[in-house]
Amino acid sequence: MYICICRYRPEGGIIEGYTAEEVVEHCVDYMDSNQPIGVPRSRHEGRLDGVGTIGKKTITADQRGHALAHFTVLQHTTAVARYIDEHKAKLSQDHPNRTDAWRTREHNKEFNQWFKERLRLGSSSDMLTWYAKGPTFRVITWQGYDINGYTFYTRAQDTKSTFQNSGVRIEAYDLDGKRSWYYGVIEDIWELDYVFFKIFLFPMSLGQPPINEGRRVWPHNSRPLEGWFQR
Repeated sequence: MYICICRYRPEGGIIEGYTAEEVVEHCVDYMDSNQPIGVPRSRHEGRLDGVGTIGKKTITADQRGHALAHFTVLQHTTAVARYIDEHKAKLSQDHPNRTDAWRTREHNKEFNQWFKERLRLGSSSDMLTWYAKGPTFRVITWQGYDINGYTFYTRAQDTKSTFQNSGVRIEAYDLDGKRSWYYGVIEDIWELDYVFFKIFLFPMSLGQPPINEGRRVWPHNSRPLEGWFQR
């Protein structure tokens, strides 16, 4: 109930009260109470965990690409960290006369299979068991992906879009802790299926100025992966 007391113009108060009451009823009847007035709702809302958006396609990964993708996931999984240290320590113990670079290459090449066999001896987590088994060879690829309020496109999708969202810059560290910057573009977006959970990776073409030749690596990697060249 809207009450307006106007001693000198009572008819004006009556009209003002009637108008206010009509406006309130309109708001109650026609406005969605779940949509507050103010800042527009972001199109990224509900996508902070990551979701593919456009260009969905299913492929069968080749043996090398599958192994490299799985290796990248394992190297950046916190629960796997102690097994990574264990494998590196074993390589140092078994090959004390080899260089650090050689042991790194052997670690990159052997860890997937070693980790799988190591988990057969027992695991403290069912999740680790599925990590050890690896993803299926059936991979879903995307041309667009939303995560943490950002949109990413592949190079191919960028050619069709007004906004360019495939450019990347990655901070990397070598074995001596020296920092370098790599620049490039996203070539593809992979959705890896570990049966009970899924993980996305972005295969990219990277180069370090003034080097012109691109290098094929995977996101969130601490350094370029050797032997994975695009050109």
